[in-house]
Amino acid sequence: MKAGLHTLPSVSRPAALLALLVGCLGALQPLAAAAGSDPWPPVSQEELDFKEVAGDPSAQAVLLNREMHTNDAEGYEKHYFRIKVLSDAGRKYADVEIPFLKDVIAVEDLEARTIRPDGTAVAFTGQVFEKAVIKYRRVSLLTKTFTLPEVQVGSIIEYRYTLRWTPAAYLFGTWWDVQHELFTRRAHFTIRYSRLLSFSFVSYLPVGRKVEDLPDGGLELRVENVPSFPTEEFAPPAESLKFRVNFFYSLRGLDSPEAFWVNYGKRWGESVEKHVTPSKRIKQEAARVTSPQASPEENLRALYRRAQQIRNLSFEKPKTEEEEKRGKRKPREKLDDVLQLGYGTTEEITLLFVALARAAGFSAWHVVVPPRDQVVFERRYLDARQMKAEMALVAVGSEERFFDPGTPFCPFGELPWEKVGTEAMRLENGLGRFILVPLPKPGEATLLRQGRLRLEADGTLQGQLEVEYRGREALEKRLENRWEDDNGRRKNLEDEVRRGLPAGSEVQLAESSGWEEGEQPLRAKFELRIPGLGELTGRRLLLPLGVLHTEGANPFEPAKRTHPILFPYPYEHVDEIVVELPAGFQLEGLPEPRERSSVFGSYGIRVEHGGGPLHITRRVSVAGIKYPATSYPALRDFFSAVRSGDGEQAVLLSDAPAGEQ
Repeated sequence: MKAGLHTLPSVSRPAALLALLVGCLGALQPLAAAAGSDPWPPVSQEELDFKEVAGDPSAQAVLLNREMHTNDAEGYEKHYFRIKVLSDAGRKYADVEIPFLKDVIAVEDLEARTIRPDGTAVAFTGQVFEKAVIKYRRVSLLTKTFTLPEVQVGSIIEYRYTLRWTPAAYLFGTWWDVQHELFTRRAHFTIRYSRLLSFSFVSYLPVGRKVEDLPDGGLELRVENVPSFPTEEFAPPAESLKFRVNFFYSLRGLDSPEAFWVNYGKRWGESVEKHVTPSKRIKQEAARVTSPQASPEENLRALYRRAQQIRNLSFEKPKTEEEEKRGKRKPREKLDDVLQLGYGTTEEITLLFVALARAAGFSAWHVVVPPRDQVVFERRYLDARQMKAEMALVAVGSEERFFDPGTPFCPFGELPWEKVGTEAMRLENGLGRFILVPLPKPGEATLLRQGRLRLEADGTLQGQLEVEYRGREALEKRLENRWEDDNGRRKNLEDEVRRGLPAGSEVQLAESSGWEEGEQPLRAKFELRIPGLGELTGRRLLLPLGVLHTEGANPFEPAKRTHPILFPYPYEHVDEIVVELPAGFQLEGLPEPRERSSVFGSYGIRVEHGGGPLHITRRVSVAGIKYPATSYPALRDFFSAVRSGDGEQAVLLSDAPAGEQ
């Protein structure tokens, strides 16, 4: 892979035309044939005969040809796909989804057809469905969806469409996803960029490939035989790993990373200062919430609780268009409105906390951050959309600490995993300054499982399990289930425990508590029944020590790895399991304690027996979050040691003579 940074000459444009989109995140309608549309490209005999991707006989389909032609000067983009179905599983590519932004981007000139294995074609004349995917603030992401007819193994799927954005003066950050989930035989990309702004691009391309100049002033890229993009667990966002070209527009003089980010920090820093300068109402609220007799820590906690009492619109369940019409709210132009109305977005709640802290005498700043679950931040990307999230920084005594009141349930002084271990920008005095958000310790995300179980003579293990989620583990569980009812929460908790158990295991949630209490652990109690966990061999009964971890997919089983490893956050998981032995069995042997420490973390498992039940203690901690692919063999070895230790067995011997079991 080769990366390149290129800047094209900047040109002036009237300020009134500058409108950069910074957030890009059913009804039935007939598919109308585009009037006067061009003929489809001819299908070659080679394409009809194509049966298998070289080196990948399991490939479900192949992308025979792809075209993407962008014209930012006129505000449209043309797309074309030709896909060959190679297996029954590949028929899923007959279901097509085209994402677009409501009231910003229109999907036009949509055409599709299926080419049968014999070369005859059937045009798509069915229905196109419009489906809402995400609604955030005033932006709605929708998809056009349709299914091509008569698709079978050997068929070729072909479709094309145009995206057109209005008004034409809007300029979008454009990118070429050169690498697709399918092997790509040929692809052709072009762009006619607007000359009203400075234009630059960054490329990550296969060795020997580069973006070329077109005679008319545009750019193009032609590629062949691009491997499919491999998906691997615990990998960074795909958009930061694929072969790609990212294009950026900026004002003249701001086409270097240094100048761009200085300007961004200045613009947003000045805007933020206007909001977080405390008003009379905010000063009164801060005085009401705090106490002269309380410590600074206690007062800041009180202000944090007050900010989190604001109804968070950013974390509400998406509403239908009709619900939105019925629930139109007064625009919140000032933080005073957020206090008065009692609701606001994540950004507004964070700004309110900063303003309240300042009103109470604290030094406090607004911080913008690129969330790790969506982007891998790069300063040389001249794209402010990387800074998609926010938090607060407050000086408490001699220490500056991060806070996130805009995330529901987030405990005082903690952050969601996607906002840690990354660069961020601190906005102060009308300027921006890059800072590093430190990585938390494993103990700040703890999962404790305590079980009182009974082993039966037939190998069945059953009893009670109590699970306690602490810190970041509790926060993530609350956020994952924030839209679930009791039944949904029950199912998710039961499924989580069941994933580590053999098929046929019975897991039933007895009760759970702490869902709405961000500062407290989240607790759940289960009834377990695991048939056949203990293995009978003659007079002996063999029990694996990792009783809650005997099954489940191993993400590090493959011998080779393509992508870097990215864990969400450091964590510590502890199991404390008591197992009562079955009547008529005596302990014959126990494995030695296992201990393993490495740069990745630590693991330990041991079992103790004082003449009564077995006491099994298992502890796993992961210390870091990001490791290069070259570290994969050592990391795989560490987790293999974990699985090996979990598979160690306690050996029980029956008192009954052989043949009388």
